[in-house]
Amino acid sequence: LDVRRMGYRPVSRLLAVASTEGLDSTRIVLAAIAAELVGIAISDEAPERDGALAAFNARRKSNNFGHYLNRAEIEATHAQRPSEALRAVPGVQVAPSRRLGNTIRFRNCRPTVWIDGIRIADAELDEVANVDDVAAVEIYNSLAGLPQQFIDRTNPCGGILVWSRNR
Repeated sequence: LDVRRMGYRPVSRLLAVASTEGLDSTRIVLAAIAAELVGIAISDEAPERDGALAAFNARRKSNNFGHYLNRAEIEATHAQRPSEALRAVPGVQVAPSRRLGNTIRFRNCRPTVWIDGIRIADAELDEVANVDDVAAVEIYNSLAGLPQQFIDRTNPCGGILVWSRNR
C-alpha cells in the first residue's frame, strides 16, 4: 500500500489481508514534513499595465493645473454617470442635459472631451462614456496646463481627458 499526501512524508507498507470478515478500517498515520517556500519581494510601485495611465499618473504628480480622479476616487463618489464624479472639482458646473445625462461647463463654456487620446467633437461626457468603463479622468478648466497633444485651438474652454479601464 502506497500512501501519499502533499505536505506529508509518503508511506509504503505491505498489507496482507487474509479475510475481509471483521475488517472495517485501517488507520495510516503520515508524518508531516515542512516545505520551505521561496521568498518573495513586494514593491509598493507596480509597473503600469497601461501606458495612458502611466502618463496620467506622471501628470498627476507634476502638473498642478489639472484635477485628477483615479478609479478608486471615482468609485468613492458613488456616481451613476461620469459627470457626477466631477461635481466636487473646482470650477466645474454640472447641469441636467436635455438629451442624455448631464452637461459639464467651465465658466459657461463646454470643454473638449477626449477618450483614450481621441478627440470627441461636440459631445457631452455622459453621451460618450459610462462610469463603469472609466479608469481615470483629467480635468483642465482652461488651456493652461493641458498637455500639448490635447489642446484644441478651436475651443479655449479646456478639456476632459477620459482613460478607459482594461478589463
